[in-house]
Amino acid sequence: MHLAAGRYQLALPLFERVLAARPSDAVAANNVAVCHLYNHNVPQAITTLESLVRTNPLLAGDAAVSGNLSALYDLAYDDSARRKKVLQGVLAVFAPQNVDTGDEK
Repeated sequence: MHLAAGRYQLALPLFERVLAARPSDAVAANNVAVCHLYNHNVPQAITTLESLVRTNPLLAGDAAVSGNLSALYDLAYDDSARRKKVLQGVLAVFAPQNVDTGDEK
């Protein structure tokens, strides 16, 4: 309810509790990251999703996780392409079916 209403400060501790109880919950991690983003804490949003991927590398294959992490890299870093390449490497190992090779015909 808080997230949908834009009350990110109120939503954040609720999602953090869920994530603490279920550290591999991609939905909770994404919601925590979104709350941090809209609370103007991009570094913590990135840390949240990177921690999720470190905890369970298979979750790098979750489209929301990898897409949000890529977008956050673009917001935060001049070297976002390098960071995204590392993320692509994780995807290639743990979720190869989700790697965009740019070979679409």
